[in-house]
Amino acid sequence: MNPTQAVALGEADADIAITGGRVFLPETREFRALDVLVVDNEIAALPEDAGDVIGPETTRISADGRVVMPGLIDAHTHVDTVQSLENAYHHLLASGTTTVVTESSALGSLFGADGVEALLAATAYLPITVRMTVPSMPLVDTFGDRRASEADEDALVDLLADDRVVGVGETDWVHVVGRESGLDGLYERARQEENPSAATVQAVAARS
Repeated sequence: MNPTQAVALGEADADIAITGGRVFLPETREFRALDVLVVDNEIAALPEDAGDVIGPETTRISADGRVVMPGLIDAHTHVDTVQSLENAYHHLLASGTTTVVTESSALGSLFGADGVEALLAATAYLPITVRMTVPSMPLVDTFGDRRASEADEDALVDLLADDRVVGVGETDWVHVVGRESGLDGLYERARQEENPSAATVQAVAARS
């Protein structure tokens, strides 16, 4: 039996117990008066009373009637162009957002893979989870020569192996619909990427 199961069954003490809150249950869309038990950074159980598994080593947090809910994920942001995330993350955390997925089109288009890696490094230390997409626009050749060389393309494609890179970034539909696209290699690598943290999502934004 693993530690999470032991706590869920009431046979071991939790690492953390959040008590006295109103827990939001996404599957039923309701708030309930439940406690939250955490073991090894995972939620083990949501009992009505956590008293049986609160031991001398358990960290107890009183929610005092406040809402307890899963962290929100903002799945499409542009923190490389609109706002410096180190100056804005506290606003996100205060509103319940604990993860953002951001385009890297600005730095990636200007500096290629080096720009994306710089953005990854700049956000790695923040107390909010940041995930990124690979910029597609350097590979676009719809109205002229593409900006990325073959070596630049390989470097961008290789970013999909990074745990914090979750897919391919957006592009206008005109670059991919009804024509051979220079983005096909990037999309194919996203589909083939075996790293479970790398999503195979292709974000094609139909903007007019």
